[in-house]
Amino acid sequence: MCTRLDICYVVGLVSRYMESPRQVHLQVVQIIMCYIKGITAFGLFYSSSKKIEIVRYSDSDWGGDSDERKSTSGHCFIIEKTVCLWSSKKQSIVALSTCEAEYVAAAASACQSVWLSNIITQIGFNLDVPIKIYVDNVSTINLAKNPIFHQRSKH
Repeated sequence: MCTRLDICYVVGLVSRYMESPRQVHLQVVQIIMCYIKGITAFGLFYSSSKKIEIVRYSDSDWGGDSDERKSTSGHCFIIEKTVCLWSSKKQSIVALSTCEAEYVAAAASACQSVWLSNIITQIGFNLDVPIKIYVDNVSTINLAKNPIFHQRSKH
């Protein structure tokens, strides 16, 4: 599951019913296994160079959870054109705007970027360039570049 992004979500859903599975859960597992059998030739490949370039994409939805009105943050790391880490998590706060939801997601991405750069440095690789974080919200980018607007953002 860790190397297959395409089945990660459905395996997580099915694993919720490991304690008391029903017939429908077995059918879903059989479908997953047939899918895996058909894609065995595909995979993630990493180069063996000592220089690493890391890119991070961060995104969130605003109030995607209709029950609690919380946003969901998502991000993925790409090392040398191959995805290596990804995450999707509900935010712990209720964002008042799309800018705030995206800013929280970008801040979480920055924390994860520091963690990953420390890990990569400890195992002996060199990070010559900083990790680039891409965000798709112009207001969030402007807020991150100019700290004067922080007081107006209600964050």
